[in-house]
Amino acid sequence: QENQNIHVELSRLAHHYKVSTLVVLRRIYDLGKIDRTRFWQAYQFELKRVTKIINSGGGSFTKSLVARVGRRFGLALVENTLEGHTTYSEALRLLDVKKVSTFQTFANHMEKEYYSHSR
Repeated sequence: QENQNIHVELSRLAHHYKVSTLVVLRRIYDLGKIDRTRFWQAYQFELKRVTKIINSGGGSFTKSLVARVGRRFGLALVENTLEGHTTYSEALRLLDVKKVSTFQTFANHMEKEYYSHSR
């Protein structure tokens, strides 16, 4: 129960400061707000919780990318790149991805999404 209460507060602070719950927990410890024993107990609990989320497979990278950059921008970027108005290296930079294959997967997703919405 106590770990759950701490998790709620860690999540709130992590969201506010845009860092992980483990970073927040470490900062609380560094500030002397919890002792070493309590820190390690909470750290182990959080580490198990975060590892479980990561290992669950999570969501779709492509869908997350669309959510991050937006549909309109994503579609415009794909169209401009495929038409030769934007270089692939610039498109990768704007999407913050490393591989052309990732861009191609994104482009295919955007094309399917565009045609499914335009009907």
